[in-house]
Amino acid sequence: MQPGGPVRWRAVPHLHYRHKLVQMHTRVKNSLQALAFSAVSAGRSKLLSLKGREQFLQLPMSEAMARQREEWLSLVEELNTTACFIDGANGNHLTR
Repeated sequence: MQPGGPVRWRAVPHLHYRHKLVQMHTRVKNSLQALAFSAVSAGRSKLLSLKGREQFLQLPMSEAMARQREEWLSLVEELNTTACFIDGANGNHLTR
């Protein structure tokens, strides 16, 4: 133990920011899965794959749910882009 008390580990700012992005990505993905589940989609786990996304976009939904679907999907794309930028800028090559 140090004389001034225990040393606290402080996250590197870009890692903390990336962690927040990953948390947000998880919440968005969970919301998309909830929409798919409420629209009776069995392929929830494949929701963000290209084929799964095509099927998800073809599901019949109310206007409000379709708007949510579009907004959540665009947010997922934005979060993916930002996380890739952070990974590339800092030399991180973490798998997701």
